[in-house]
Amino acid sequence: MSSFHKLMLTLFTPLFFALGAFTTDIILPGNIYVTPTGREKESLPLLVKHFLLPSKIEELSLFDFNLRGTVRLFRNTKYLAFDQEGFLVLTDEPHVGFLVTSKDGMRFTRTLSYNGTFTFYMCNEQIGIYPGICTDEDSVMLIYEDLIRPRDFRPFSLWKSKALHALSLPEA
Repeated sequence: MSSFHKLMLTLFTPLFFALGAFTTDIILPGNIYVTPTGREKESLPLLVKHFLLPSKIEELSLFDFNLRGTVRLFRNTKYLAFDQEGFLVLTDEPHVGFLVTSKDGMRFTRTLSYNGTFTFYMCNEQIGIYPGICTDEDSVMLIYEDLIRPRDFRPFSLWKSKALHALSLPEA
């Protein structure tokens, strides 16, 4: 092998490995949006209540999906789970069963499912997994979007007052 070929192998081999790493589906910490079925423009972020005396602060929450099937509150020890009644809550223990599935043509936006279920039900300011879990329910999807690619929603002030309260997660 000529010295030119050796030089090319030395220079380009790491480049090919690096390019291969970028083509894999890396899932970064991101936001979860509650989206009414068929109405993506009405998506609202899933939020977590932070209790700081003397007041309660609610903010856009970051989540971290793990390939083992858990969703953890970013930089925290709380995990998403469905309680015994079928409602989405935060727990101290990892809860396996979540999966993110890429949406066609959207690299940083994925659909979040739980044990094969992609459709959830929102009612009484809670998100449930079973149809008929409550009256007046709306079917929704949970969309996981990497932080690197935030969504272009309505200005924050337009939905702040109702969204922050309506989609806050209780602790189990």
